[in-house]
Amino acid sequence: MQSLSGHTSGIDSVSFDSSEVLVAAGAASGTVKLWDLEEAKSMLVMCPLNSYYTRIYLYIPIVSY
Repeated sequence: MQSLSGHTSGIDSVSFDSSEVLVAAGAASGTVKLWDLEEAKSMLVMCPLNSYYTRIYLYIPIVSY
C-alpha cells in the first residue's frame, strides 16, 4: 500500500487513469492534485478560482503512432 501526502484538507474525490499510473485527487479545499503513482510524486496542482470541485474525472487519451 502506498501513501501520498500533500493535501491540507480531506480528499473528496479520486480518479485513476486506465493504466492506473496517474491519479487525480480532489480535496475539500478545492485543490486538485495529479499524482504519478510509479514515482510517488505530485505532478500538477490546480487551485480553485471561485468555486470548489465536487467530482474529478481523469481522461487521458491513448495515442498510437
